[in-house]
Amino acid sequence: MYENIEINRRDTIPLYQQVKEQIKYSILLGQLKSGEKLPPIRVLASHLHLNPNTISHAYDELEREGLIMSRQGSGAFVTRHARESRTVVQSEVMTILDRAIHDLNFCGFSPEELTRMFEERLKMSWALPKERMAFVECHDESLRPYVARLEQELNQPIRPVLLRDLTKSAQTLGEETHVIITTFFHLAEVSDLVSSWPQSPQILAVAVMPHLRTLMSLSHFPSGSCLGVVCYVHETAQRMQQMVAEVLGDHISYLTSTPDDPAKIQQIVHDAHKILVTPDCRDAVLAQGAPADQLLEFANELDPASIQSLRQMLYLTG
Repeated sequence: MYENIEINRRDTIPLYQQVKEQIKYSILLGQLKSGEKLPPIRVLASHLHLNPNTISHAYDELEREGLIMSRQGSGAFVTRHARESRTVVQSEVMTILDRAIHDLNFCGFSPEELTRMFEERLKMSWALPKERMAFVECHDESLRPYVARLEQELNQPIRPVLLRDLTKSAQTLGEETHVIITTFFHLAEVSDLVSSWPQSPQILAVAVMPHLRTLMSLSHFPSGSCLGVVCYVHETAQRMQQMVAEVLGDHISYLTSTPDDPAKIQQIVHDAHKILVTPDCRDAVLAQGAPADQLLEFANELDPASIQSLRQMLYLTG
């Protein structure tokens, strides 16, 4: 659920309230069960790129409303059951609609005009124009989950394409694809490759962020310990260390390696408390004797706010 929290920094609603309301409705709808633990404040703040004080404020408000309870040294837990949650949510939605209708009475629009505008906004949110789309990513481990998420969010089929296959797929993709989506990491490279095609599709990008499970796993990492980092790309290793620092501060040391340096990996296995690996490096580290429970997989996911922006761009250009 927390992976789907969307933050709109241009909205007039305070950031803490955006977080609070989305967690609140997840509790009322039964998506978060009684007794379920919420992410630590620093972890959720890092995941959403917010100040920890913002998350703390949201948790305080939820506790005041009796939806969660803080336990000293243990964290925050859901306290409310989802009894009659649908009725509660419907009642709150009706209150929001009543307040909006009251405010709109002063704008001079007729009920018919307001109905039309409301339907247009719903259409923008849900009914995207049907496009022939492809998603380009460098690793198959990431490609499949990204495509599945976008197909669910955009409600239309998307063709998965590995970056290394993009050039040899140029003719069929150019003729059959209206839109190519990729991550911001690969935007420049994909744009470069596609620019020479006779029929160039529109290229759009989405942002990625560390999966919350990764951040949650790191939240209990002991201060003063050593963390191993194994990945192919130096820039990725730097991003991984920056993410860890946001959650844990600067109280740990690092050992880094690429998967093609067995001696260095063996040193990391011996000296590191845990090893943070990208999915494509996992087998190489296990082959050097690392126990499976020593590994933490650094997995990315598509940023929900970026998906919403993509939806709006597709609607406006469709």
